[in-house]
Amino acid sequence: MERARDFFGDVPGLERWTADACARVNSKHGGGDGEMIGAAEDWALTLISEYAAEDGVTLEELAE
Repeated sequence: MERARDFFGDVPGLERWTADACARVNSKHGGGDGEMIGAAEDWALTLISEYAAEDGVTLEELAE
């Protein structure tokens, strides 16, 4: 959730999309470390955007 907030900001619905994305990624990846964690987080961020889009919300990455 922290990485999603850092990436997209505090958007209504973000917590639900993040929970759904993390559950899906966890069911496929299980645990892991190193590169696996980074790849899993990247996939979760992509899923969060997709789930938001299904709800009619376009998420954009915050400028650093």
